Amino acid sequence: PSGFKVACAGGARAYIAVEKYFASYLEQGLNPLLEQNPNTSGQVVDLDMLDYLRVLPSRSVSIVTAGIDDCIIRSELKRQAIAREILRVLHPDGALLTYHSMVTPEGLELIKSVETMELRIYRLKSDEKAEITN
Repeated sequence: PSGFKVACAGGARAYIAVEKYFASYLEQGLNPLLEQNPNTSGQVVDLDMLDYLRVLPSRSVSIVTAGIDDCIIRSELKRQAIAREILRVLHPDGALLTYHSMVTPEGLELIKSVETMELRIYRLKSDEKAEITN
């Protein structure tokens, strides 16, 4: 549910939580928030994050939130694959917001960091953005 609050604060029209193991728990917490925030739709998808990212169109996501560390995803190769997919689906004007995350795709630059919360916000580097828009 905290991801939904972040999405609402950022003005998002839609929020999708991808949660393979605790989807029903997350859904229970999301439902009351949906009632309180009628301008933002939301849903919980019971899938693996990498599988879900792979079906999204390129450059289609405005905000991606991820709290990925080696306790959640133990395989370094899988974390790297997730990083590549995040970079692929991130909209040129979008941002990657990370909280307690070991995934930082190459091609992004840090624009803000709140160390006390382990919160970081990344955007596409200018040269990456120029390459996409040309």
